[in-house]
Amino acid sequence: MTADDGHRVVTHLKTALSSKAGVPVAWRTSIGVVLGMALGGAFGVVVDQSLGGGTVGLSVVSGMFLGVVAVAGPFFMALRLVAMVGLFVTLTTGLAVVAGDRPWLAVLGMVVLVFIGAVWTAIPLAGGMLGSFPTIVYLIVLAKGASVTGGATAPRAMLGAAAAIAAGLVVVVVMSGWDPRKVTRAAVAGAWSPTATWPQMGQTLALLRLDSAPRTLLALTHSAVLAMIARSWLKDETQSAPFRQATEAQQAVAQTLIPRGRLIPRPVAAAVPDAVAATEAAGQQATSHKTAYAWDRLSVALHAAAGLLDGSIRAKTVVISRDTLLRGLLRAIVHPDSAPFRYGVQRAVALGTATFIMVTFPANQFFWVPLTMFSVLQVNAIATLGRAVQYAFGTWIGAVGAMVLGLVLPAPVVSVAALILLAAGFSYLARNYFVFAIAVASAVVLLVGGPSGDFVGWAALRALDVTVGAVVAIAVSALVLRVRPQPQRHVAQAKQALTAAIAGLRRRNSQEPEDLQRILAPEHQFLRAMGNLKADLEMSRDDPALTTVTGELSDANDQLLAMSTIVFQRTAQVDAKSPEGRLLIDNALDRLTDTVAAISLPPSP
Repeated sequence: MTADDGHRVVTHLKTALSSKAGVPVAWRTSIGVVLGMALGGAFGVVVDQSLGGGTVGLSVVSGMFLGVVAVAGPFFMALRLVAMVGLFVTLTTGLAVVAGDRPWLAVLGMVVLVFIGAVWTAIPLAGGMLGSFPTIVYLIVLAKGASVTGGATAPRAMLGAAAAIAAGLVVVVVMSGWDPRKVTRAAVAGAWSPTATWPQMGQTLALLRLDSAPRTLLALTHSAVLAMIARSWLKDETQSAPFRQATEAQQAVAQTLIPRGRLIPRPVAAAVPDAVAATEAAGQQATSHKTAYAWDRLSVALHAAAGLLDGSIRAKTVVISRDTLLRGLLRAIVHPDSAPFRYGVQRAVALGTATFIMVTFPANQFFWVPLTMFSVLQVNAIATLGRAVQYAFGTWIGAVGAMVLGLVLPAPVVSVAALILLAAGFSYLARNYFVFAIAVASAVVLLVGGPSGDFVGWAALRALDVTVGAVVAIAVSALVLRVRPQPQRHVAQAKQALTAAIAGLRRRNSQEPEDLQRILAPEHQFLRAMGNLKADLEMSRDDPALTTVTGELSDANDQLLAMSTIVFQRTAQVDAKSPEGRLLIDNALDRLTDTVAAISLPPSP
């Protein structure tokens, strides 16, 4: 280990046990966990009474995970996530039952699941859940067998897991069904704020695609992008009356979107048509063609917003879809130079070997070792070490705490205390993994030690299991396809990809035939470089320059995607045939080109 490596390790360990800045305690997740477990158990009982069997425990465990998924995003995104994760949980349950007596199938199943899961973790939000929860259920069912499934056949066990899907969907409705479009409406309202930023625009468009938002909301955001570009051309007019009226109109559009209810028709305030008239007049009076066109486009953007909201303008079909970007992301990840790809190989080697040992040499509680490895392994060795410290220290503290609680609490209260700790722990999952590990370890020791009263023995076993699993995970992360920091190379690759994509948009804007997929092809390279930069950043937490550059690259990409919607999506009514219309876009692309060119990472000392 070099001196730089040692410094990175020390820095990472200092932050590993602290809470993430700006991440609140997610009590909403705790509520989702409790509801998911309760409803999963209730639906599981109905299935058991109807068909026989003993899969209630499986329904409860699956319901717990789907309860987390149910509160992870806006309403429609959460519905889709629950259905997707629930389906994979159901399939992995059946696979685990079938593989229980077939060691080779058990190992193959684990290798495939963890590799695909590791690749999926690079997909924002959905990836981590798709890559984690089904695999954990697979491991539990494979290790515990009849104690979880009641000895049911694969189809019957799958029904027990599928009961939790209904539970998760109910949780989504209970938690967000009262106003399904609240989050997406608020995001679009923020995009119409006069103080909106390019990163905010890009993030809003990404959220709308993930949530399968209606075309009206997407079209409103496209018009907000056009308004932002036009306003940037009118910096010398900020004190003029038309500009102030346009600012008030944008605020009126934002306020119109906030109240719940039907999306359209929504009459907008009088400030919007007044601003449309004022900006049109300002454009007719302007002496500069560029200024005149900027006023005209700002008028068009405001007019489009009013028309989309009151229903007089119909939104067009979306060109850049969620699936288009998702396919590009997967292409970026599945590559030997990608850190998530290497992470997948590491997980496949580690968990495949552990599964082989577990099914070949059955030991009563060995499955805690691969479960620890699964939880601890991260995309690079330093991040793995940090997670190992969080998980091991948290487990040791939690085990000791559970031992004390088990000795002093009355037996009927132990299970209740365990469930409270479990639910509370999930609220810290994103904020502080160390606290999460303490709570979950305490809950596990109380639950498994409760029937026998042997809390001391179970606490000792958990401490031993986590130590073995953490040490093996660190070794694998350091020795198998180790991910090493190469920030200069990855920054250069990201800038090259952005520059290529900007050039493609420029060609399209000049009326040259340019396919959307061809223009977005460099986006795959950019996403791969950013995935690797994320790993670099985790290994260099004390490098403010790398943090800044990574943020600048991400912001530039958000602006690029927002610009793409203007060039390809004629919802915003940019007149590409007019010289002014092309100039408007070209100037915005020029500024973006200069922004990308100015991004620079100083060489390491």
